Amino acid sequence: MANKAMVAGFGLVALGILTWALSSSGSPTALIPAVIGGVLALLGLGAMKKPDLSHHLMHAAAAVALLALVASLISLLTRFDTSDGVLAEASQAISVAILGWFMFAAIQSFKMAKAARTAANAA
Repeated sequence: MANKAMVAGFGLVALGILTWALSSSGSPTALIPAVIGGVLALLGLGAMKKPDLSHHLMHAAAAVALLALVASLISLLTRFDTSDGVLAEASQAISVAILGWFMFAAIQSFKMAKAARTAANAA
């Protein structure tokens, strides 16, 4: 799961930097995906380096991703000002896709871990 957090994190970092570089306004808000991605990548790296904390770090990564996913969805669905153009909307849509993929993977991983614990306790 830690590697998926790092993949999602690096994807968001690349998206944020690319969006900022392509933006005509150079707005620092274009870097929001990069900040979120940096947090996810650091949590994934921490989970790889400290396997005993992996459980907690991956739950923290899932919480960060869930909050970012909800915020991105709300912003994307309530966007009335199109002055930022297609670039901002595309960046948010790609952020939603990356975060949605990570959340799906996290939920599947948590379900498998619970099933493994239940099977181990039953044996």
